[in-house]
Amino acid sequence: MSASLLPLSIENADVDINRQTLLKGINLTVTKEPLSIVLGANGAGKTLLLKLCSGLLQTSRGQLHWNRSIQISKGSLPALSLVFQKPVLLKRSVADNIKFALKGLSRNKIESQTASALQWAEIESLADQQANTLSGGQQQLVAIARAWATQPEVLLLDEPTANLDSVSAEHLMDLFVELNEKHKITFVIATHDQRVMNHARRLIHMVDGKIVSDEHSD
Repeated sequence: MSASLLPLSIENADVDINRQTLLKGINLTVTKEPLSIVLGANGAGKTLLLKLCSGLLQTSRGQLHWNRSIQISKGSLPALSLVFQKPVLLKRSVADNIKFALKGLSRNKIESQTASALQWAEIESLADQQANTLSGGQQQLVAIARAWATQPEVLLLDEPTANLDSVSAEHLMDLFVELNEKHKITFVIATHDQRVMNHARRLIHMVDGKIVSDEHSD
């Protein structure tokens, strides 16, 4: 892997959209750390914060830097992946969706990492199904598996448990914790799902486009 993207530093950042300031005075530092959850009601600015971190939005005022010297302009950086609540999937099989994200690798590597991703997400039975015809929860799992297959250093997830029942949501969060602890993938998860709070080692609470608290647990 190339030089680390982390730490991410956001300093006094505002984001204006349609002449409205929707993110206000954001100060945030993300390092290689335990799993972080951004909690807040719908409309609090959680998704916008993830878009800002990924480079899909730019600051209107303030600064955003990766690794103190690499500034995102637009698009996402290598080794960073963002999965939206409503993922965009190709009109192809589940397996082919994952393979598409691995373009550039050798054929053997693509096959191996696709198989591993399907197994990790426990969706091997869906491998040959048309991805865009699956249920919302299944599509979300496919998108997460596709992101996992690229082995990012930083994984940003928007409402990953929104379409999952309690058992599936708990299982998915356990998988994230394992990846964070064993494979050192840094997670920032935006959600309003109170069920996942007990998995957080860092809880960032947003209200009306502002970070109102940022708490670390031992």
